[in-house]
Amino acid sequence: MHKGKKFVVTFGHKQGHYWANFNRQGESIYVNGKNGPVLHLFRGVKYVFQVEQHLIPGAEAPHLFYLTNSPMGGKHGLDCLVPGSFEPLAHGKAYFQVTQETPRYFYYQDARQYYAGGLVIVHEQGESVY
Repeated sequence: MHKGKKFVVTFGHKQGHYWANFNRQGESIYVNGKNGPVLHLFRGVKYVFQVEQHLIPGAEAPHLFYLTNSPMGGKHGLDCLVPGSFEPLAHGKAYFQVTQETPRYFYYQDARQYYAGGLVIVHEQGESVY
């Protein structure tokens, strides 16, 4: 079992996010300081997602980060969580093991708003990312 990368998940202004026109809210997901990047994961590797956020003034509730098969996300994506993933997370660490059952393509999203996340691509060990 290989040790994977730690991803720090935060939420910030949606400006510059490639789905900004579809996201009717004001924020999107940042991973390691980048707005909506494509994440490249490898089979057989365990990853850590560290969700950090402050409740935004006027917000009804905190964002909830999760992994889904839904490109739209929001509440809709809660019905299609990625097999073996964690429950939606507002704060703290979540671990995700990429197995043979993990789909090749899926998304990280926010349960509170649509089109706030990004694409995840799963690679085989030794496969080139680019």
